[in-house]
Amino acid sequence: IITDSKNTKNDCIKYLNIPEDKIKIIPLAPERKYKLLHNKEELRVELNMKYKISRQFILYVGTVELRKNIPLLIRSFHKLLIKGLKLQLVLIGIHGYGFDEIIKIINELGISQDVVILGYVPTNDLIKFYNTADLFVFPSLYEGFGLPPLEAMACGCPVITSNISSLPEIVG
Repeated sequence: IITDSKNTKNDCIKYLNIPEDKIKIIPLAPERKYKLLHNKEELRVELNMKYKISRQFILYVGTVELRKNIPLLIRSFHKLLIKGLKLQLVLIGIHGYGFDEIIKIINELGISQDVVILGYVPTNDLIKFYNTADLFVFPSLYEGFGLPPLEAMACGCPVITSNISSLPEIVG
């Protein structure tokens, strides 16, 4: 059996009773096109024109759902706004379980003008987002692997991620 992380290997042993010696770990890696670009100001102008990203921003990439801990991300972002930081929060990814609850939290906090939810974006644009984001945040509650933090790191973006499941071994 091939798994992509020690965490998934341990889950296979614990929950499926698979012998450890039957499991091989082969970690994933971002594609080579995820790389540092050097024309950041041009990219910022392009993203502003196409997606209305007009300020410095914090980026999240992944399914926009409760399991990914998006409510915590939104509440934490709100605290930054209260402290006076002029930022946008950009959420890129398909809408998943609990999306309506996430929208409700944004509206209750009165920050809908500061949170940009884009859904799917083409890979070439995603690379531009990673390169121009001031910070990438991935607060997931569980991941078998988690490629977005590696993609962000490959593009030179600082990453904050939760310290659970496979994420410490992935970004370590």
